Amino acid sequence: MTARSITDFLHSRPGARLICLAELLLIAGSYVMGSNRCPDGVVPSLNGWAGAGCALTLTVAVMAMLRLLNKQFNLMRHDSSLGTPIFAAMTTSLPWVATTLWPGWMLPVMLLIVGYLLFTSFSDPTSTRTIYQIFTLTTASAFIVPQSLFFLPILLIGCAQMRILTLRVVIAAILGIITPGWIAIGFDLCEPADLPLPTIEFASDIFSQTLVEPQTLASVAVIALLGLIAMGANLYKLLSYNAVTRATNGFLTILFMSTLLLLIVDFINMTVYLPLLITLASYQVTLFLVTRRTDRGWIAIVTVMVIFWGLFFWNLWTSLPSATA
Repeated sequence: MTARSITDFLHSRPGARLICLAELLLIAGSYVMGSNRCPDGVVPSLNGWAGAGCALTLTVAVMAMLRLLNKQFNLMRHDSSLGTPIFAAMTTSLPWVATTLWPGWMLPVMLLIVGYLLFTSFSDPTSTRTIYQIFTLTTASAFIVPQSLFFLPILLIGCAQMRILTLRVVIAAILGIITPGWIAIGFDLCEPADLPLPTIEFASDIFSQTLVEPQTLASVAVIALLGLIAMGANLYKLLSYNAVTRATNGFLTILFMSTLLLLIVDFINMTVYLPLLITLASYQVTLFLVTRRTDRGWIAIVTVMVIFWGLFFWNLWTSLPSATA
């Protein structure tokens, strides 16, 4: 087997499915062994196998949505299925994320849907209905994850990137922001004082109140670092693409940077941002690997995966019940 054939297999749909299946089995296996315990502060919406099954389903759904975005809008300008195994590999380094159903999953699901709607509006300032839907969905998500409201300014920047930021679009966005609260108050579902608003807590000793496991912090740091390195390398490459590709990738880049900044500033609530961070960082790393596809490209792909598999086994070794007893 030649180097080129190995690289092509890793980019192919059969190769991606095989690797994803293996990585999901690793995650499920670690859950069976009792190592996928949630960090303090993460309260599962559903416990047991039902919750784990729903979380794994959401993991697969997010991978499918990433694949759909790339296929629909040709984001990477290349035909490759590499994004799904890279996403799954990053998830294995934090296996509890894929087996825990909690509000943190709302952010990637909501923002991928919003991104899809936003991309369909490129250079169409008359698409005020779509903008209204985008801001209504984002604001309504705050009833589950208040941190969703932090992304409203990013969506306005996205409108500017899509070349549709007009007065009518701004009015549609404002109406979309008002609508969920208006409905909730109008139907007496909540009082005005109970409307969800995100808060950022600053503490002098944040590490005593949040994740302290070194393997967890290491996984987050590696995901963020590789995403940043890939993003920096991708920026120069994107300059040679057409306006649509620059706009769509520019929005995903700003979204990634904003998520990373929020994770750092709002560190006490960092777990809320982890599924979204994995989603956006995996896209940046995938874009880097896909746009630099060479005969020996499989070396870089395998290296990235081995790094996250190593973090997975470190997490497994240190978090098994027998190791923590």
